[in-house]
Amino acid sequence: MQVHPPSLIRAPLGARTIELRAPSPRDAAALVEAIDASVPALRRFMPWAHLEQTVERQYARLVDVQREFWGDGFKTYHLWEGARMLGCAGLHDRTLNSRGAELGYWTRSDVAGQGVGTLAARVLVVVAVEHLELERLQLLYLASNHGSRRIAEKCGFQIEGRMRCFQTAPTSEQRADGMSDERVTVITALLRDEARALPWYAPLRAALELYDWDGAPLELARAGD
Repeated sequence: MQVHPPSLIRAPLGARTIELRAPSPRDAAALVEAIDASVPALRRFMPWAHLEQTVERQYARLVDVQREFWGDGFKTYHLWEGARMLGCAGLHDRTLNSRGAELGYWTRSDVAGQGVGTLAARVLVVVAVEHLELERLQLLYLASNHGSRRIAEKCGFQIEGRMRCFQTAPTSEQRADGMSDERVTVITALLRDEARALPWYAPLRAALELYDWDGAPLELARAGD
């Protein structure tokens, strides 16, 4: 990913406005609050949710996350509605295709079912295709993670396979804390031309507001260029 990622993306969700903002260590307290509000759901599928969550730990982690964002690493965004953090979404360079990325996300439990996760995923699809000029996006989820499956379907990702024992098995302590023992991971993908043909794509692309690292507005290339 050689192009600077947008530092701020605004997207409509009905009458609401959701912002995807570049990560910063100053987000540490808000991130801990969002995680703490969602621990049971996160611990079911996210190994990192089984770690102790403190502001100091998240501050130290976000220093590295911010460095990766502005360098050649993962593009992690924090999801906000006003001053309230709703979760995270990002593009990760976990694909063999140098013009591909893996999409990941989580949202806090009290906004589940409101479309926040689907919107964030769709926004990053548009940004990946039109701004970062990627040609393949993939999305992986455990077979028992029905929420992620629905988001993948709503975004147009197509199932390419089911992988057994793809991820490390949870420890006995993680299982005791609620982590799923599911051993099948589903891999889905969405290609550039497939994304552009989806009915939600063009309207969302037209509605997005993007800003560069210095606050200057960014314009997306015309779909199909």
